[in-house]
Amino acid sequence: MANPLANQLLYEEYRALKSEMLLRIAIQNLTILCSVALFIPAALLIVIHSKHAGALALAYALANLALALQWCHQGVRQCAMKQAILTRDEDAGRRDSWEVWLPTQRPANLLGSRWFVSTKLVFMGLCAACLVLALNDFGLALVCAGAVFATTIAALLTNPKEGVPPGE
Repeated sequence: MANPLANQLLYEEYRALKSEMLLRIAIQNLTILCSVALFIPAALLIVIHSKHAGALALAYALANLALALQWCHQGVRQCAMKQAILTRDEDAGRRDSWEVWLPTQRPANLLGSRWFVSTKLVFMGLCAACLVLALNDFGLALVCAGAVFATTIAALLTNPKEGVPPGE
């Protein structure tokens, strides 16, 4: 017979993992919203203060990189939690969890590819838009903003969340 306390602890840990996963999903959504919210004033300032467009684009690119890195961090942790949940589901003989069901229900189009367009391309697209708006002030600041943009792309495209789950 199984130990009731051990079963209760496993159940509580499972609930905590699910709760933390939902929190991390919310944090990811908030980072995307922050990137959009910062873009609007940044774009307006770049257009209005064209003499400082390169510096303003650099400031936005740095903020966007920080948000993208936070988004990636949350995604990596979500992957680890999903694997823990799937392992516990498998050990319990459960085959009908959300984590098993969802991958089979994704739309067979670009949006269905791990929601790439509605997540990573938001960060990349907004930063690219700031750089394009600032092209009239081409200088060191804009070159640096381009380097930050390249770093953002590299971080987003190498994020393990989109790769093969650990252990496979």
